[in-house]
Amino acid sequence: MERTNPTRRSALGILATGPIAMLPAVAVMSCNERALATELSVELADKIAAYRRIDEQFDRYMRDVTAPASEAYEAAVAAIPHHRTVNSFVNIEGTATHLSTESDASVATARRALGGVIYIESNPDADYWATVRELVDAADRRKAEAQRIHHELNIDTVREQEDALGDQHYAALDAVMKTPARSMADLMTKLEFVEETDRWEAVSDDILADVRRLSGRA
Repeated sequence: MERTNPTRRSALGILATGPIAMLPAVAVMSCNERALATELSVELADKIAAYRRIDEQFDRYMRDVTAPASEAYEAAVAAIPHHRTVNSFVNIEGTATHLSTESDASVATARRALGGVIYIESNPDADYWATVRELVDAADRRKAEAQRIHHELNIDTVREQEDALGDQHYAALDAVMKTPARSMADLMTKLEFVEETDRWEAVSDDILADVRRLSGRA
């Protein structure tokens, strides 16, 4: 039976309390001769290559499809004219008040009013209700036009494809981290990959499992 030497005991102690940045050093202290191989495993190399392909595809789609479609949609919606009501009502200061779809708060208040949540009995002013109804009708027309633009630019399809690529992107990245490191070359490559993709907090368990495996403790 192999005896655990002081160096290995020290390494295992670090594993229990040390930051992830210390893991490469811990692995070196703990590795056997076979684990110190310098050649990257084919399996890990293939997983990283697969990730880079989907990463490039995802970035290209976001740049060439999602961003232009989103910008076109936002610009078209912003160009829909706002409506200022022809009707008006006298406010508590005695002045005539017109409402505009440009004010999200006014539209929201008007919708609540028509829904009976506020003012329904306390405000019998016919001018007020005519103004509120005109505002909501105009807001509904703007909303319908925005939905037409949304459909015309195939925004749902663009977002569905973006989500699908995003899922593939995450799966490819996760596949790299779940591929066991068989040597220090593998471990260092995975650590560099984690640094590149900025996933330190999410992969500590995977890296720790690699170190334990390399040290013969898995």
